[in-house]
Amino acid sequence: MSVPTSYIVLGGSVAVMLYFINQRPTDPKESEAFKKGYAAGFFTPGPFTVLGILGAGYYISQRK
Repeated sequence: MSVPTSYIVLGGSVAVMLYFINQRPTDPKESEAFKKGYAAGFFTPGPFTVLGILGAGYYISQRK
């Protein structure tokens, strides 16, 4: 019996996630990388923000 590809991909994703969680600094508030990432994440819109803005623009442009 073979294992479905989706199970292999899911297991690999979990393994990568656990690796990155274990590699993070012990005190993220004092980490320089955390401060830079926080600033970048604060000023960069996420995918749902972009979709919301585009959807609102489309909705407004289609109303007549």
